[in-house]
Amino acid sequence: MTDAFSAPAAGGRFSAKDHNGRLLLITPNEYKTEISTTFGTKDAIDARVVIIDEKAVGESEEIDGALLFGGVLIGQLKSKIGKGLVLGRLEQGTAKPGQQPPWRLADPTDVEKDVARAYLATKAPQL
Repeated sequence: MTDAFSAPAAGGRFSAKDHNGRLLLITPNEYKTEISTTFGTKDAIDARVVIIDEKAVGESEEIDGALLFGGVLIGQLKSKIGKGLVLGRLEQGTAKPGQQPPWRLADPTDVEKDVARAYLATKAPQL
């Protein structure tokens, strides 16, 4: 007899520095507080992140259970939890004295929106 259940998947690993400048399609799922990290406890947004390959849309990387850290990025995504998709290009903002530059999402252009629509069109039959 086939078992109808599967074990939960491990969360996906997302590193902002590895995706700097990339077009991201994010589904923010949950705001999490006090997550233990090597840098102490931090807050994060749990999300599904698609790193859209603008040259080969169908080969875009999808990460479920990604944790997105950083105050600016959290601020951009927290109010969007449960409200659908967020599209933007990942970039670093201006650093305050003595701090690292914050990660943020730049507003998408019309061309980037068209690329995201093309990605979503490749997924429509699977939804």
